[in-house]
Amino acid sequence: MHQDPEAPRAEISVVVPAYNEIDTLPELHRRLAETLDALGRSWELVVVDDYSTDGTRDLLRGLAQRDPRVRAVLLSRNFGLARAHMAGLRHSSGTWTVVMDADLQDEPEVIPQLLELAEEGHDVAYCVRSSRGEGRLMRFATAAFYRIMSRIAEVPHPSQAGSFSMLSRRAVEGITAMPERNVFFPGLRAFVGYDQVPLRVHRPAPPEGHPHVSFRAKVAYGLNALFAFSNAPLRLATWMGFIVAGGSAVLALVYAYLKFVVGGAVPGFTGLITVILFIGGVQLITLGVIGEYIGRIYGEVKRRPRYVVGESVNLETEEDGPAEVITAAKD
Repeated sequence: MHQDPEAPRAEISVVVPAYNEIDTLPELHRRLAETLDALGRSWELVVVDDYSTDGTRDLLRGLAQRDPRVRAVLLSRNFGLARAHMAGLRHSSGTWTVVMDADLQDEPEVIPQLLELAEEGHDVAYCVRSSRGEGRLMRFATAAFYRIMSRIAEVPHPSQAGSFSMLSRRAVEGITAMPERNVFFPGLRAFVGYDQVPLRVHRPAPPEGHPHVSFRAKVAYGLNALFAFSNAPLRLATWMGFIVAGGSAVLALVYAYLKFVVGGAVPGFTGLITVILFIGGVQLITLGVIGEYIGRIYGEVKRRPRYVVGESVNLETEEDGPAEVITAAKD
């Protein structure tokens, strides 16, 4: 089932990356339909399945058959949240595009407020979490991440602003035109500029029994944001080198004084070994930081596609250009 190329552009597109969301997608679709139908606007739901293993893909095929406004983009393997965001934006067609999560922590009932702000003349209306229904450790880690990003990012990044937002068509086109492969959607949204306005919302806890994103995945996502939008780790490594070199020079002067002025053997074999190990650790950290940037450069120069679509439903299958690859769609 494919979209009619003569069909008019939807007024509102909703882009939702999904991974193992079989329990939440039906409820999300129901709440979106209620909210958007009440607005009296034409809309579409673009769900990008990041190679789910729990039956989400079959669920999406069924939803798309029952509701032609549901568009499904089924990726050929797991490419990660950031690239799923880009796939959804690339396949959206709305005058306004909403980006939100599938786990119901981004509430569809907020969309009318975002639309009201957007139609006041803002290109981007993004949600800022005034409160979070999560544990203390997660709230602390999230606050620390945003505080670090706000201080070291080259482009100002609003604190507590996740992916939930509404974008104008030119903002979407500006983001999808960026060629990098290592992407971080909130950072690209901030980078594209235009007139942006926040909306403070409460972010509820995920539904009971819903699979949480692993700590490792969250750390990887945060590091990708850090290395993509800041050179601060490189500068930190440089300063660590200066500090260690300066400390070594001072220590050499102290040892020279003890040797030639005070006289006698220089004590402190344990201290010397400690200093050597410390310097070795600093060197390894510095090499690791440099390696992170070199790895990202290597990934960019290969110019592999951000993602590959294995199947699309209710969508045209035209090539998306050098940044993406689309395979033949299946009905």
